[in-house]
Amino acid sequence: DSSHFPHIQSTDNIILFSGCSDGFLRVYLFKDKFELLKSCHFNSKCILNVHVIVFKLHPIVFTMSTDGVISIWDFNSLGDVDVFQPVYQKRYHKAGINSFDVKNIHDNKILITTGGDDNDVQLNVISLSLKNDCGSLSIEELCKWHCDKYHSSQITEIKILNNNYIISASIDQRVTLLKMIYDKSCEKNLDCKYIGQYHTNI
Repeated sequence: DSSHFPHIQSTDNIILFSGCSDGFLRVYLFKDKFELLKSCHFNSKCILNVHVIVFKLHPIVFTMSTDGVISIWDFNSLGDVDVFQPVYQKRYHKAGINSFDVKNIHDNKILITTGGDDNDVQLNVISLSLKNDCGSLSIEELCKWHCDKYHSSQITEIKILNNNYIISASIDQRVTLLKMIYDKSCEKNLDCKYIGQYHTNI
């Protein structure tokens, strides 16, 4: 998988992050041609998903792999170290993370939804903070919710919809609709309400 964003200093340049089956996260600069900036081997497992968000002009990279681990990388530290490593890493699923969605839900709070080979739907809220506008990135997990009873086989897609709705699809041909319940004033409280399930022929 791969993800990209315009270079902060020049909109003519594109930074491309490529998650590879050999466990490498490769970072390229593209203008007239591709230039490899960094090749990072932090995991022996295949990287299935890559996603980039920008927080206060700070590019942040999410990767998800076949061992169920979510890793978060601080792009601004890329040039400061010889070995580029995640600033946050945690195993959320028992097996591969096939699908995900990421959304800023309030100020510095990020919702990460994932669906895995283990039939599990997971919601995780993390907070992002910087020591200053250009400082090092700090990440804290605030709360999480998960359930593996809505699907009987691996989840192939999950999306965050408007009004806190979450939709997931699986090889079992079921589409499940949930509604997230999150009180912003109580950061540790996260729940999901089951809305309905629909069977498809595909």
